[in-house]
Amino acid sequence: MQILRGLAAMATVVLGGLLISMAAHLLFAPVPVEVSWVLLGLIGAGLLWSAAKWFIKPLRGRITLIQIARWLETRHPEIQERVSTALELSDHSKGGVSEGLLQQLVEEAEGDVKGVNPTREVRARRAKRWLWPATALAAVFVAVFIIFPEQSRRLLVRAVAPFSDLGNAGAVRFTIEPENINVLEGDEVRIVIKYSDDNVEELALVMEREGQDPLTEMLKLAGVEDGISRFEYRLPSAKESFHYFAQTGKAQSDGFDVRVSMLPRIEAVKIGVEFPEYTGLLTEQRPLEDGISALGGSTISLGGETTPGVERGRFLLDGEEVGTVRIERGPERSKVLVNWTLEPEKGGLGQVMLYHELGREIEGLRFPVKVEKDAVPQVALLAPTQPELRLRPNEQVRLEYEVLEDFGLEAVAVDLVINGSEEPPLSAAAARKDPLSANPLWRGEETVSLGELSEKYDNLEEVRMAMLVTDNLPESLGGPNVGRSEWLVVKIDRNAESLARQEIRAQQSDVRETINEAIRETREAKDRMEWHKENVKKEELPEQAEKHLAEARDKLANAQEQLEELAERMENGVQAARAEDVREAAEEVAESRERLEETPLQDTPEARGEELAEARQAAQDAIEKLQEIREEVQKDEGRLEQLARLNELAQRENEIARQAENNEQQEGAEAEANPELQQAQEQLEAELKQQINQNPEARAEVLENQADAAAELAEQAADLSERQESLADAAEAQLAAQEDEPQEGQPQEGQPQEGQPQEGQPEEGQPQESQPQSEAEQELAEQIREQLRAEQASIVEDVQEQLAEARANLEDRANLLPEAVEQAKDTLESLEENFGEAAAESANEAAESLSELALPSEERGEHSGEGEHSGEGEQSGEGEQSGEGEQSSEGEQSGEG
Repeated sequence: MQILRGLAAMATVVLGGLLISMAAHLLFAPVPVEVSWVLLGLIGAGLLWSAAKWFIKPLRGRITLIQIARWLETRHPEIQERVSTALELSDHSKGGVSEGLLQQLVEEAEGDVKGVNPTREVRARRAKRWLWPATALAAVFVAVFIIFPEQSRRLLVRAVAPFSDLGNAGAVRFTIEPENINVLEGDEVRIVIKYSDDNVEELALVMEREGQDPLTEMLKLAGVEDGISRFEYRLPSAKESFHYFAQTGKAQSDGFDVRVSMLPRIEAVKIGVEFPEYTGLLTEQRPLEDGISALGGSTISLGGETTPGVERGRFLLDGEEVGTVRIERGPERSKVLVNWTLEPEKGGLGQVMLYHELGREIEGLRFPVKVEKDAVPQVALLAPTQPELRLRPNEQVRLEYEVLEDFGLEAVAVDLVINGSEEPPLSAAAARKDPLSANPLWRGEETVSLGELSEKYDNLEEVRMAMLVTDNLPESLGGPNVGRSEWLVVKIDRNAESLARQEIRAQQSDVRETINEAIRETREAKDRMEWHKENVKKEELPEQAEKHLAEARDKLANAQEQLEELAERMENGVQAARAEDVREAAEEVAESRERLEETPLQDTPEARGEELAEARQAAQDAIEKLQEIREEVQKDEGRLEQLARLNELAQRENEIARQAENNEQQEGAEAEANPELQQAQEQLEAELKQQINQNPEARAEVLENQADAAAELAEQAADLSERQESLADAAEAQLAAQEDEPQEGQPQEGQPQEGQPQEGQPEEGQPQESQPQSEAEQELAEQIREQLRAEQASIVEDVQEQLAEARANLEDRANLLPEAVEQAKDTLESLEENFGEAAAESANEAAESLSELALPSEERGEHSGEGEHSGEGEQSGEGEQSGEGEQSSEGEQSGEG
């Protein structure tokens, strides 16, 4: 009963407190949140007090039997305290109380207790005293929830949960659409509030933002339909999330949230560019800045961060979806990774579209995409410098060119137009990259033989040629690119001057004319400065003086520009040594112009006069410098005439060598020299000797070149001689073995010698073991002969190569090498036919011929004169004594002797 009474008391306090709080929220609505918390606190305090007083405390206080006995004795005096006395004496029986007396007292107490009815003495009336109010309050609570379920529910929630978004009892009259809203930043927010009362003219919309004071906006009545007032709220562009509820009078609606998600923008963007393989470039990291610009075929990797609400994405290039977009979602930030390959000529506007979880696709990033083209090779023809030439049909045109190319070259050719008709290009040697150039620059040269073209095309009258360069751009990327130089027009004229002479004359003329023009411009500028050397000292410069000084500045600037361009042209010409002098003269002109420009800016007349004087002096120094250069250029005329003559001879020599090479290819290396070519060679040698003797510098250069070539050929001949001597010794050894080593036991008449196949059986008395021994020796001899034949064939091939090289270089060895070739071939044939003595003799002769070729030219002449080689040796000796038909090296020997 004690527990029931405690629970009933606690229920009475709680139900009473809740009903009071609900009534307060109904009557005094809207109740501030603080008051709601106070009411809830009072209810909680009352619950704790009632629990302590009527539940915990009674249960903790224990009632003893003695207390119960005394309580009964007060209600029944007739017991005369016998029960309590008996209980007390029983607890203290050792205190000297008589056992008999105590037993008698206990028996009397038991008799008194048996007459007491516990149900009558202890009734539930006190416990039921708290059940009535608890039951009544519960009944009221239930009745309220039955009659006003929505209102009661809201009032109860507000009483026990002041932090709840649920409205008060008046919230049942509100209808809000769309309640909780999720929008993206910048989207429009539209809230429609309906209130079931047509007498309401305005309504308050309370908006609460985190960290800010609540904002109340009064909404005017938008319309009434069927007794329901309608209000609207529009927010054109949502920026922040907020909590809102509507309020009119005492009625307050439920609270809702407008959650504004940030637009999915891509930030912290980084770009990775992986260039095509053919470029040889490494992967590059760069910022986005003004967009993406990279070479076609490059793979682009774009990375960045965005808001966590992004689910997927795609990349658009001019509206067309390309590449891949990958989203790595995170709790706070998501990563965006975009990859695609730039296709040639497919640039435009790039857009990274992100699909948000709210069902919207938003542009997260836009930027321009530019696809760079692999530039077409820029080919410039450096030489010849003239666009049109008249040349002889046996001329050789040396084309010097440079190529400006981004990454690399694939092929070089000479484009040809013969007599107005396009012909297949001539393949050319690859150009070499200039390692010292700041730009990717290639340089090369190619020689075109007009004589060869004349042989190939009939009635050759005009040749248009240009350098054709193909880069290494792959076909998959639209390549390769082909660049062409400017056309060089060559008109065939048998009476024309040589190309070397025309080039030298054109360069000399260019230098003289440019220097004369620069001197004239500088002198005129200096004259104008002389005219006004007194006027510049005045406080105000006359108008005429300003005009003349401006003209002087223009003339100096023009002269400076002309000289700088001339210096660049001279670097690749015959006057390359004077290019730096011309550049220094240009600097003098520039100094004069700068001084002249500074003259009007001086503060005092004296300073202006001094500045103008320095400008005049710099102009005079430039004029003197240019005059010195002009005189030096004029002095070079004789030297350049000799240079032109040497170049002409070199052209003829190259043409003869070309014809000799063609003749050799057609008839073979062993063919005799063409008499016409030999005559042309002899004539050329005589002219070349004359020019070399007249020009010491050229003479020294030719001697050095011939010495190098002769030394190289001598080394090759010495090597071949050693190999030939070794073969000769081997051949003699084999021959001796065949003649001097009989088989075991003297062979009988008609029996074959060792190394020959045996016929018939051995005679009586000859051992049978001799036949296997003969076969083994025969096999060994055959192996030796095979090795000798292979080595001799190699020597023949090497000697033929030396013959071709000697003829191309116009060496006197070309007259002796055919004999060595024939002797080496004879040795090879003898070995193949198993002529032992003939092979040994031919090998010795070939070795002697090659040994002589390994000697210096003067020693070969002595040996030839002594008659070592009959016939040809005598002719060679006579040639040296008479001096006819000598090569340049032999001519020098005779000249020095």
